[in-house]
Amino acid sequence: MSTKPSHSEEEFFAREEQEKKHQFHKKQKQKNDQAQRDLQKNLHFMKCPKCGDDLKSVRISFVDIDECVKCGAMVLDKGELDKLKVADNTVLRALVDVFKKDR
Repeated sequence: MSTKPSHSEEEFFAREEQEKKHQFHKKQKQKNDQAQRDLQKNLHFMKCPKCGDDLKSVRISFVDIDECVKCGAMVLDKGELDKLKVADNTVLRALVDVFKKDR
């Protein structure tokens, strides 16, 4: 003899199913977002923000600075300017002089 599920049981299983779907879609969105971030990183990693050409690493003092092979733009990552200040004031002055010459 089979018993018909009560209304509260139907609601419980409907909520469980809805929660499973919600969790599935949440995980899918996280995967898609991560894939999008990875794609953007691959497209822009070590590319010049000015002209889009490749960047190469150049060591100044003990800090690696990225320099564009085409236009010569120098790109400092977060914290690199502070490292240069601490490392050697003359290097910082030389960099400032380089930027002042172009103006």
